[in-house]
Amino acid sequence: MRKIVERAPGKREARKEERREAILEIAKREFLDHGYSGASMSAISAELGGSKGTLWSYFPSKEELFAAVLDHATREYRSRLADVLKPGEDLRAAEQSEAESLEAELAAELAGLGSAIER
Repeated sequence: MRKIVERAPGKREARKEERREAILEIAKREFLDHGYSGASMSAISAELGGSKGTLWSYFPSKEELFAAVLDHATREYRSRLADVLKPGEDLRAAEQSEAESLEAELAAELAGLGSAIER
């Protein structure tokens, strides 16, 4: 019987993840600055300093890139909220306050991205 051994990500995988994160940060700025309709994959690629093919290999469409930007922007908030809202536990005043703080932060983040969609 063969054992499956999980290995830590290698340099190549780490570099791919760093590149993906860089794309998401640049795309977020592009969407915020120009709105969804005004943002272009070409502009994102130019700022990234790579080829359009590289960008397209990570995100096959502007729609998928925008969805990834939204997911990336809300991931930390979802994680923090999951910690606060554990099933079966009563919310104490401190937890309620944290949930309200998270809601306000998320609303502000999404408002910026929401205005990008309207442009």
